[in-house]
Amino acid sequence: MALTETYQAAMDAEVTFSDGTDYRLRNLWEKGPLLLVFLRHFG
Repeated sequence: MALTETYQAAMDAEVTFSDGTDYRLRNLWEKGPLLLVFLRHFG
């Protein structure tokens, strides 16, 4: 998969916020810089 295809696939991904709302990364990126943090649940 080419880098641009990977980028497009990532931007189409959907994330769920802690309050239960769903967003597409593309929509969040349009509002400004975006930082994603992946936390693993321990316990």
